[in-house]
Amino acid sequence: AHSWDLVSLTLARKFHVFAADARGHGDSEHPRDAEMNPSQMAEDMRELIRAWGIDRPILMAHSMGGIMSMYLLTRNPNLVERVVFVDVGPEVSPEGGQRIREFVSQNREFDSMEQFIQNVRQYDPFRSEEHIRRTARYNLLQRHDGKFATKHTNRSDSPRTAPRPTFEEVMRIG
Repeated sequence: AHSWDLVSLTLARKFHVFAADARGHGDSEHPRDAEMNPSQMAEDMRELIRAWGIDRPILMAHSMGGIMSMYLLTRNPNLVERVVFVDVGPEVSPEGGQRIREFVSQNREFDSMEQFIQNVRQYDPFRSEEHIRRTARYNLLQRHDGKFATKHTNRSDSPRTAPRPTFEEVMRIG
């Protein structure tokens, strides 16, 4: 949810902003025996909207959250007033998807924060070091052995590895 901190400051001038970590991401509980497939994570999102008592919210979703939102809204198309997908869509170029998967799979633990920052700068040279450092504070944890590790769960049933709803399905939302 911290990925939305800076955006939320601006949006909060006009909207009531909610941000939550998906299961197995950020500071949420990492599931031990529960499923992490997109359908189940979409159901988490639907239940969160219901529990918070939000009627037809405007939903903004980035990356994996966007994939979960596509699953949610292709099955519940009238749940939200509007949806904004950021940096994600129903179709991804094979090369781009492979580049993201390789970066994520090869960047799970680090000897130092500086190693993480260097890896991200090589992957995305357009991000400022200040932005990368801020992101690192919320997306890494330091283990008892001194190494840094990402906070997201690495599981084979992750939404990143599942097929996405089709372009035609997403176009029918709302």
